[in-house]
Amino acid sequence: MKKTRKSFLCLLLFAVCLIGMSNNVSALTKKEVQQKMISVLYGNEGGNISCDFDGYTTTSGRHEGIDFCRANGAVIHSLTSGTVIRANNPTSGLSTLAIYDSINNKTVLYLHATGYKVSVNQKVTQGQAIALEGTKGTSSAHTHVEVRNGKQEYASKSVNDPVLDNENPYPYWEKIFSIPDEGNNSQGMIDSYSGGVQKISIAGWAFDADQPNTALEIHVYIGTKCVGTCIANKERPDVNNVYGVGNNHGFDATFSVSESGENLVKIYAINVGRGENTLLQSIKINILKDTEKPTISNVQITDHSKNGYTITCDVSDNVGINKVLFPTWNDSEGTASAKWLEGTVSGGKATIRVNVSDWDNKEGIYYTDIYASDKSGNEACYSRITRYIDRTPPTISEVKVTSMDVDGYTVSCKVTDNKTMSRVQSPHGPEKMIRMILIRHGKQIQKRAEPRMGITIHTGSTFQIITKKRVHT
Repeated sequence: MKKTRKSFLCLLLFAVCLIGMSNNVSALTKKEVQQKMISVLYGNEGGNISCDFDGYTTTSGRHEGIDFCRANGAVIHSLTSGTVIRANNPTSGLSTLAIYDSINNKTVLYLHATGYKVSVNQKVTQGQAIALEGTKGTSSAHTHVEVRNGKQEYASKSVNDPVLDNENPYPYWEKIFSIPDEGNNSQGMIDSYSGGVQKISIAGWAFDADQPNTALEIHVYIGTKCVGTCIANKERPDVNNVYGVGNNHGFDATFSVSESGENLVKIYAINVGRGENTLLQSIKINILKDTEKPTISNVQITDHSKNGYTITCDVSDNVGINKVLFPTWNDSEGTASAKWLEGTVSGGKATIRVNVSDWDNKEGIYYTDIYASDKSGNEACYSRITRYIDRTPPTISEVKVTSMDVDGYTVSCKVTDNKTMSRVQSPHGPEKMIRMILIRHGKQIQKRAEPRMGITIHTGSTFQIITKKRVHT
């Protein structure tokens, strides 16, 4: 008796659990089913129901399907997955497109459509573009959808014929749209591929039916390494003609790679929304090894001052420059003080500013080499740039002003420097004093000069400019 009671309690508990589970699954209302059908049929582009099932009685009986309408030429999509068993699209008269759902043993028929995008024996998925809304066999553009039991190639015609009398289709559609929406995986195809010198090129198309207006990312892998990505947004009207997802789902890209030889390349279309990424193709591509070194030319030195100098040069390579380094060192410390400065590369030019502050502002000879490397690891060297950094200012002494008269005056001074002097000149201020006295290696060279604007008479802090006169040598 105890065992019987225990078994009864277990069965009762199991039944309660089943009831609880069934209560967690809420049935769709008729309105919700209709909205889902409109959304899928027209790809979330609007639309409505113009006549419901059994919505009116014709001379041949009741209305055996559901009439949807959006616009003449609007793309219509399959409401369920299945196989096309009839695709009759005559020049005139009624057109019929029949798709058989083998899982539920039902046939879904679409009437009045034109511009078929599928053919007999083709498998289709829910949401796939199948035709265009039309007026074949009717006066106004709409899509008549009806559901028949078993595999049927023709629509019902009369309620009086029990064989042709369709059941209420809403339980079937509720079942179809109550299935959890796991989303569509991305789909596509590789049209062409090739290998070159340290590069691979691919072309193809891809889209995701969940978001047909979104351009998908394409990821390319060699082994576990992603070697490049691109966007499938190029014009491909042929894809739209078949799937009705828009014209811009193509891609055509070239990627630089470090690998060489025969490599297994995997190309993925990245899913959006629900669903999974799709491996479009796994292919072996022969990649040629690059042995060509970069080229360094047109080396220029500018902005040379006591603080440093700027180096620019042209760099080029058949597979692309990776980086340009400028190892620089001070002669007094040798290569032990070398700093490998990385230049900026833009538009085929590499640039670096050598700042002597990196060497504690040491005076003396500085050396710089140039190393350019490409993406394959090939390297070229330019040797050697030599610059002297002079940070010791000249010394001015023994300044004398002589021979002052109405025609002008002579100024002389002694100027010395640890290196060659370039010039000595007065400030270009309002005083307009001495123009030039040249000194070379400490040797004084005098020139008789006068202010450019005339004789300047100095009395205390007052300067008087009289007339403009020429310089006498």
